[in-house]
Amino acid sequence: MANKPTRKPQPLSIEASLAIQDGNLIEAIKLVRERDGIGLAEAKARVDAHIAQNPVLKEHVSQRQREQRAQFVKWLVVAELIFAAAVVYWFFGR
Repeated sequence: MANKPTRKPQPLSIEASLAIQDGNLIEAIKLVRERDGIGLAEAKARVDAHIAQNPVLKEHVSQRQREQRAQFVKWLVVAELIFAAAVVYWFFGR
């Protein structure tokens, strides 16, 4: 069984790195796929490896994801309150 020579993966493009810093991992994966012509799983693995190599970037990405989740929850609560108000108006306000 021969050992396969391991190639050093290409560094990510500047656009993909900026997308990661913005917390937009899906966009980063898309950019890596387009530039390198690889599949989804390999592009995701490359982006994840890039993040794992840099602990500061990893923490930054985690923080951005927490902020995005918190923002989503806020909008979800607002939407639920608007829906509840519409239901109350529909049944009792007419």
